[in-house]
Amino acid sequence: TTRGYKNLKEKFFLRAKMKHSTKQLKNRFLQLKNIYLAWVWLNKQTGCGRGPNNEVTNADDAWWRRKVKVCTCVIQVLGNYTRICALF
Repeated sequence: TTRGYKNLKEKFFLRAKMKHSTKQLKNRFLQLKNIYLAWVWLNKQTGCGRGPNNEVTNADDAWWRRKVKVCTCVIQVLGNYTRICALF
């Protein structure tokens, strides 16, 4: 709703000190939602292990190639992983 986006813009400005239009916020929300869904899908896959602190997926190159063919959104997750970690 209009009121919801107005509140979101105000709170976003208070935290990030950046002003964005409603369209920009919607686009970013959808982008982050898709990255999150790909991350959840990737974590449900078997055939790979985890690093010592559970932050890194340990798998060979062939495993990654197979997963990227099945779900191309995995590329987004890998490309944005460091940026996502910086947010949280």
